Amino acid sequence: GLWGKTVTTTWKETSGMLTAYNFGVKADNEIGIEFVGNSTGSVGNITSNGNILLGGDINMGSVDIISTAGNISHLDDATVISDDASFKAVTGIDVIQKNVSKDLHLNAVSDSGAINIQAIAANANINDVYIDNVSTTGSVSITAEGDLLNGKTDGSNCLTGNGITLQSYNGSNW
Repeated sequence: GLWGKTVTTTWKETSGMLTAYNFGVKADNEIGIEFVGNSTGSVGNITSNGNILLGGDINMGSVDIISTAGNISHLDDATVISDDASFKAVTGIDVIQKNVSKDLHLNAVSDSGAINIQAIAANANINDVYIDNVSTTGSVSITAEGDLLNGKTDGSNCLTGNGITLQSYNGSNW
């Protein structure tokens, strides 16, 4: 046995400190996103299953903004600056849209909410605002700075809603 034998054991003891931090973000908080693009070549697609709140300008060559279960709205004078923009929402659309270098075309579809568009034809030589497809079962209000025209070349219906208001400043209504 081990009786009467000497066993020597050595060990090294190290002490220290560990600091751990845990951070969290509430999942339903609003997230601010900035879209910085070139107004003639960039492409943007914004899709959400909730409301979309535009808190600043979006400057894109082409942009599609889609809310699959909510609405699209803007704060103050936040503007979508694009020659090719479209909006689709379930419960309403309230946007300011401005063109860059081509005619301004309006494309906005809502399943049930009101559609309100402030359209700014921003070019000195081109002040045409074409309604290509604006449709909802709610009310429609379009205020345009420029000529307000039917965007359908075949003359078919480009605008549907339950109560429609069209206003044109510095232009004409078709």
